[in-house]
Amino acid sequence: MSRSILKSFTRKTLATATAAALTAIAAPTFAANLWQPLCPDRTLCATTTDAFVANGRVLMSSSNPASIPSQWVTIDSLQGMPTQMHDVSVATSGNTHIGARGSLFNAYDADGNFLYGGNHGTFESWLFFEQNATTLGSAVLFNGTSPATILTGLVAPQRPATIYLSRNEGQTVITQQANIAMDGGRTSFVPGVNGQRVWANPGPSTPGLWQTPVATGSTPLDFTKLTRVDDGSYPNDVVRLRTIPSNLLNAGGYAVALAANGMYVSIDFGKSWGKANFTGVVDDIAFPSATNADVQVISARGSVFVSRDRGQTWSEMGGGLPADHYTLTATNGSVVADGVGGVFVCKANDCAGSAFGKIVTSGDAIVRVTEFHNTTLDHYFITADDDEKNFVRNGGAGAGWRETGQSFPAWAPSVTKESAFVCRFYGDPVKGPNSHFYSASTDECRFLLGLQVRQPDDQPKWHSEGYSFKVSTPDDNQRCATGLQPVHRAYNNGFARGADSNHRFVLDKSQLGALLAQGWKDEGVAFCVPGA
Repeated sequence: MSRSILKSFTRKTLATATAAALTAIAAPTFAANLWQPLCPDRTLCATTTDAFVANGRVLMSSSNPASIPSQWVTIDSLQGMPTQMHDVSVATSGNTHIGARGSLFNAYDADGNFLYGGNHGTFESWLFFEQNATTLGSAVLFNGTSPATILTGLVAPQRPATIYLSRNEGQTVITQQANIAMDGGRTSFVPGVNGQRVWANPGPSTPGLWQTPVATGSTPLDFTKLTRVDDGSYPNDVVRLRTIPSNLLNAGGYAVALAANGMYVSIDFGKSWGKANFTGVVDDIAFPSATNADVQVISARGSVFVSRDRGQTWSEMGGGLPADHYTLTATNGSVVADGVGGVFVCKANDCAGSAFGKIVTSGDAIVRVTEFHNTTLDHYFITADDDEKNFVRNGGAGAGWRETGQSFPAWAPSVTKESAFVCRFYGDPVKGPNSHFYSASTDECRFLLGLQVRQPDDQPKWHSEGYSFKVSTPDDNQRCATGLQPVHRAYNNGFARGADSNHRFVLDKSQLGALLAQGWKDEGVAFCVPGA
C-alpha cells in the first residue's frame, strides 16, 4: 500500500465541498466481519481444481506447478507457503496427503515433500481405459476398516465402473468392478452414517442411494455387492451428498442430498428423504461441527447462507463475498468457500450480509473498465459494472461526473484465471476520505478490511465495496507477462496538499503527463490486463 494512502487514515482535516459533489457512488453495505481472500500476493489466486482444506490450512493447487507453485495458506495467519504438493484430496490420520485418480496415487508429507507414488495399473489399462475415463467423484478416506481405506473410481462409455482401493495409503491398489452403472462426473462416495459402509450416489443411470456391505476391521469394502438403501424417496439427479455419522445427537445419522430441484434430508440411515426448508438449488453444504447438524452453512443463489436451528431458518452470510458458485469446507471453526473466481474464508461463521455483484457467463469473461472524472472534485473513478456506469452517466452519483473516453479490459470476478482480485474501497463524503481506492494486492485488501472493523465509525476510514474485476500483476521489474498490457497508476499527492487522496489508472501513459506536471506522482504499473 502506498504510504500516502496509509497516512490518509489519520488525517484530521478533510477537504469540504458541496453536498451534491460529495454524493457517494452507490455501494452495498457490509457487516463488521467479512469473508477474507486467501490468495497470497503475486502467487496463486485461482485454480482449475478444487482447493483442498485440512487442519486449518488450504491447499491451492496450481494448474501449472512447473511455473506457478501451489500454495498452502494457513487460515489463522492468512499467509501462504509454496509447496510441490498439488491435486490432493485426502489427509490421513498420520498427516500423509494423498492425491488419487484411478490407479495413480501420489503421497506427500505435511510439509509438501513428495514421499512416493506412481501408476499401479498396467500400460494397457492406462492406454485403453484410464487416460480417457471420467472420475467418479473425489477420492474418499473410509475409517471403518483397519487400516483405513482410500477409494476412488473411473468410468468410460460401454465399460463398468472401476473402483480403486488402497489400505496402505496408496502404496498398493486393488480394483473392483461395481455391480451397478455409474455416471462419470456425477457419482460421489461418502462414508455411510453408521460408519460401517460406504454410500454411493451413482448418478442418473441408476436411481437411488446404494451402499457396500458392512466393512469393519479387516473386512474389506466390496463394491461388487452394492445394495439399495432408500425406499424410493431418494431424489433424482443428485449432484452432491454429505453426511454426519449416527451419534447421540443424531440417532439415525444426518444426511443431505443436493439435487437439481433442491436440498433433501434423511435422518433414518438414508432410508427416507424429505425436502429441506430452503427454496431453490443448493450448490454445497458444510457442517462446522462434524458430529452436530444444528449449525449448517450452504452455498446457493450465488451467496452463502447459515442456519443455527438445524435448517429451519436461514440468513445470508455473504458479507464481502463476490457472487459465485461455491463449494464449502468447514475446518477449525472457519468455513472456506471455493468459487470459480477464487477462494475465501469466513473465520467465525459471522460474515453476515449480502454477496455482491453477479455471476457471469463464459461469454462475459472480459469486462470493460470505464473511467469517469468529476470536474468539481477533480477525482477519477473507474468501474466495470454496466449498471453502475449507467447510474453515474444519469447523474445518480451527483453532479460533475463525465466519461473521459479512457478504458481498459479486465477479467470478470467469477472467471477462472490465475490472477488477482481488485478490491475496491470508498471512504465517506463527510468524514473522508471522499474517494475510491483500488488494489490488486491481497495484503492491502486484507489490511483495509481489518481496519474497517477496528476503526471507530466517527473517524475517517475506508469501507469495502467488494471486488470490481480481476487482473494480473507485474513482476518486480514492473513488466507484464507476454500477451498482457500494463495499466499505469498516478497519485494526486492529496495528503501533502491537504486534499482527499485519489488515483488515476490508464493504459495510455501519455494521459498522465499533464497530471504529473501538476504535482501528481507516477506510481508505475498497477495492473496487467488482457491484450486489446
